Amino acid sequence: MKMENELKAPSSGRVAAIHASAGDAVDKNALLIEIEADGEE
Repeated sequence: MKMENELKAPSSGRVAAIHASAGDAVDKNALLIEIEADGEE
């Protein structure tokens, strides 16, 4: 079954890290991505 979920962030930023790949089975509440807020480094 193919599933896509839209993610909304509370502020603008960039994806700093991706912790899952296409096709991976993930557990509930698993960390999928990290978002770095604009202006942070």
